[in-house]
Amino acid sequence: MAKGDIKKLKFESFYDSESNNEVIRLTPTDILCHRNYFYQKCFTNDGKKLIFAAEFDCNRNYYLMDLVTQTAKQLTEGAGDNTFGGFLSPDDNYLFYVKNEKHLQRVDLTTLEEVTIYTVPDNWVGYGTWVANTDCTEIVGIEISKTDWTPLSDWKIFLEFYHKNPRCRLITIDLETGNAEVILDRNTWLGHPIFRPNNNDTIAFCHEGPHDLVDARMWMINRDGTNE
Repeated sequence: MAKGDIKKLKFESFYDSESNNEVIRLTPTDILCHRNYFYQKCFTNDGKKLIFAAEFDCNRNYYLMDLVTQTAKQLTEGAGDNTFGGFLSPDDNYLFYVKNEKHLQRVDLTTLEEVTIYTVPDNWVGYGTWVANTDCTEIVGIEISKTDWTPLSDWKIFLEFYHKNPRCRLITIDLETGNAEVILDRNTWLGHPIFRPNNNDTIAFCHEGPHDLVDARMWMINRDGTNE
């Protein structure tokens, strides 16, 4: 499949026996589908469309679902889409996502033109979910040193990675220029960065790892790197 292809969907529904509410399944039962992270914008402002990922062929790519026509338009193609972190711009004109743990991409939802805004340096790996500020002028993300990086394929590796204390850095990227700035750089596994809503001067992030080993999970820091 390729960008712009349209898949016809067939929603299925049933009524919950206790509440008598109708429950509607939007995605096919025979296709592996995936949703983006819960704090990322997935619905258009009119509530009629949403982004999701699906493996309609050998790759898991982004689609824009039309809830009225029950169709899905393919937005990306090829391997390597991070389908946790994608999000729609506030004006519904663009999809932003990271590809191959390397490239921050912007897709025009009308023309499907795709541009690379930022490329992770060769000695680093883009990790986790990258999140825009309220105005969608900057994005905050985590990069992990390539020499420390291990694909997190199971919980045993997850535990081992925590004890490795990988070198991580918290960065911001200007979505207009692609310029990046390092806010924090240390040998601690960092994750889940996010701007404070309507306040670009404060960034929250977490210390990743098993819940019983991380003493203080949530952290905040000023945009200029002070007051952690």
